[in-house]
Amino acid sequence: MRTRKLTTASILSMALLLGSLASPAVASTAFTDISDSYAKDAINKLADAGILKGTGNGRFNPTGDISRQDFAIVLSKALNLNTSTPPQTATFKDVSSDSYAFAAVEAAYKAGLVSGTGNGKFSGTQSLTREQMAVIFVNALGVDATGKGTSLSFADYSSVSPWAKEYVAAALEHQLMTGNSNGTLDPKGIASRQQVALVTSKFLTKKTELEQEQVVIPPTNPEPEQEPVKEPEKPSTPSPNTPPSTTPTVPDSNPNPTPNPNPEPPLNAAPIAKDLSFVFEEETEILVVGQQVSIHFDYEDAEDDQLVSTNYAWYRSSNSEGRNKELIPDSNNSSYTFTEEDVDHYISVEVTPNAATGTTTGLTSYKVLDRVIMEPIIEDTTPPSINTTKFDVNDNYNGTDDQLFGIESAISEENAVVRAYPWLDTNNIGVIDEGELREPIILGTSNVDGSLDPSSIGDLAPGEYKFAITATDEALNESEISSDYVITVSLTKDVQVQITKSSESYGFDGYFAREKESVAGINPITFRLDYVTGEVFENGTLEITVPDGFSFGTDDKYFDYDGSGAWRNFTEDQIINDGKTITFTGISGMERRSILLYNQLIPQEGIYTFTFIGDADGAESSKAPSEPHYCTLRSVSP
Repeated sequence: MRTRKLTTASILSMALLLGSLASPAVASTAFTDISDSYAKDAINKLADAGILKGTGNGRFNPTGDISRQDFAIVLSKALNLNTSTPPQTATFKDVSSDSYAFAAVEAAYKAGLVSGTGNGKFSGTQSLTREQMAVIFVNALGVDATGKGTSLSFADYSSVSPWAKEYVAAALEHQLMTGNSNGTLDPKGIASRQQVALVTSKFLTKKTELEQEQVVIPPTNPEPEQEPVKEPEKPSTPSPNTPPSTTPTVPDSNPNPTPNPNPEPPLNAAPIAKDLSFVFEEETEILVVGQQVSIHFDYEDAEDDQLVSTNYAWYRSSNSEGRNKELIPDSNNSSYTFTEEDVDHYISVEVTPNAATGTTTGLTSYKVLDRVIMEPIIEDTTPPSINTTKFDVNDNYNGTDDQLFGIESAISEENAVVRAYPWLDTNNIGVIDEGELREPIILGTSNVDGSLDPSSIGDLAPGEYKFAITATDEALNESEISSDYVITVSLTKDVQVQITKSSESYGFDGYFAREKESVAGINPITFRLDYVTGEVFENGTLEITVPDGFSFGTDDKYFDYDGSGAWRNFTEDQIINDGKTITFTGISGMERRSILLYNQLIPQEGIYTFTFIGDADGAESSKAPSEPHYCTLRSVSP
């Protein structure tokens, strides 16, 4: 493993920097948002030293992310790297020479502290992860991390990328980083700005400690070394049988070099997965639960070492950048099927190839899907239902078209197209036979409450008529044509009947509000309804009907405008239709009616419609009831 050593000058400059960090003086940079940060002291000291900056307006944003290129700037300042002479040609195609981080990225790359992410890119705008931070700081520390990866014992140890495990272990050993209180390390979590500040401060202290151990500073006034006294050599005694040599000993001018017992191994590049792409069983615009995706890639190894296996890890996150991603258990295959837990999340994958020889563990590549996972689309195959008891007819005088209409819940769905098929039951057996139906009359579309506005069925002669009703929803599901959905209407047409003139003054809280909003499930409330007749009534009637979830009772009140001039309780004979409808009779003149509903508990979320129908002459037949008037209450969640 390559280690870096600072020169004595670098060590001394770092010591001076650390001296400024250790100063107890009050920081000159006052950030307004770090009072609760565990890294407050480190942030202030690094900011005073010019290593870290705020985000503007006196803020530091301690919990915010830091990008890879901004971290390169922190590194260059912390290590006092030379940023004054960057190369003329950019190393990375996505960090051009006009980038504010260009000089810092190039200096950190030249120092061997950072590398690219593949395809000639540095990915400077990507957020820095905790394991990336560990690798960079351990490299800068210059310690040997070989073999330390086996010492990791965190609950999420397996989620540490293979290329980062030994560095993460070394960062923990040298106390640059710590795990979380829940026993996890969160290696792929995004490093926050306060985490970077704290680790940078610890790194500077540790770096100085290690380097000072390696430097021996000579004393100021060294004593002169004493020349060693040589003992006189004893003359060798020649062998009696061997004459003394008269040839001087000459050293070998070409001695055989001693081999290095631990030679440096040749560099072998790690394999990498490049050009990652997602492949679907069927291409769709939206991604839904139950759909399967696979990840494809191009394998690359500089030495052409053979691919033997690939490690996959799938993640889900709440944003398209993959931040705060969560490892999906048992997702270690090249394909993944979306589940209910993925709804409203983004899916990403890490791919790490493994080679048969050379550097076997490859570099990890990462890719995020650009679309959020959604609930499966369930095809609507159910036609609307029809309640024939909710239909009625406006029997108009000769020369004016008669009308069919439906009150609330006549149709089960909103925006359904309603048709009326005139039916002549020729054999009077109550079964629709072939040829008995005429062309349908389109009555219009159903309202949000299932009602149907009055629609012409023609100026019919007096008599009895039958209509088979159908409804077709927006998914083109049409209810069946059946005698079960037939309405019978009787028209007299013997007197010219006029429809009671519609009111222009009705609704909630003083008859001006046609819509009202309230919170579902809140404590019982009291609310008011008002109605003013649209013309002069002569012994007329008024019916007010409330939707499901509401009801009238004798505790509710109305204001007696033409009598006592006071609020009066409803009587039993005024309340009909199982408490859903209140009736006023004997109304004469231009009259106003105000009612108070007490102790009404707002139902679950939805739209609830209140209906007013006035009849200017009551039981007489010269006037027909007015068209229904509606006001709606929208119930919303708390």
